[in-house]
Amino acid sequence: MTHQTLALVGAVGGAGTTRTTVECGATLARAGRDVAILDAAFATQGLADYVPGSIETDLTQVVTDEVALEDALVPIATEASGDLVAAPARAPFERVARAKTAGAADRFERAVAAAGLSHDVVIVDTPPVAANQAVAAVSACDRVGLVAPGTARGADGLARLTGVVEDVGATVTGTVTNRGE
Repeated sequence: MTHQTLALVGAVGGAGTTRTTVECGATLARAGRDVAILDAAFATQGLADYVPGSIETDLTQVVTDEVALEDALVPIATEASGDLVAAPARAPFERVARAKTAGAADRFERAVAAAGLSHDVVIVDTPPVAANQAVAAVSACDRVGLVAPGTARGADGLARLTGVVEDVGATVTGTVTNRGE
């Protein structure tokens, strides 16, 4: 199976990256693609808001070696010919802290690769690159897209984040501007 991986990275906090990630995933599922969304935004845990019901198993458990990725994938209902699943983060602080270690970042990269084996597209909801799991996301993905509000703050964030992404050895392949005036 040929798959693609994409890290959508918030250029600034509150850029709308999680919503953009879910909307992109749903659009691809409507086009017949099987899509997995992984949550690297451990601090905000916003992807959990898009998953129905309670979350018993989350992505932080995968990267701390407690469970397999398949156990953390939750279907998101869409009227689509493709499947849309998500592995959200919903964890107490202690596990979030363990999920941000260098070893957990290595396991995050392996989770991206594993998701690619069973899905056409893997999209990673990524916070601004300032922690191990965000570095792992941009390093593990084929493409990196930056998400920024269409404001001066967003433009400043794009410039700063582009440099950070390059510093960790990845390349920005596109940008998404939202909430423009």
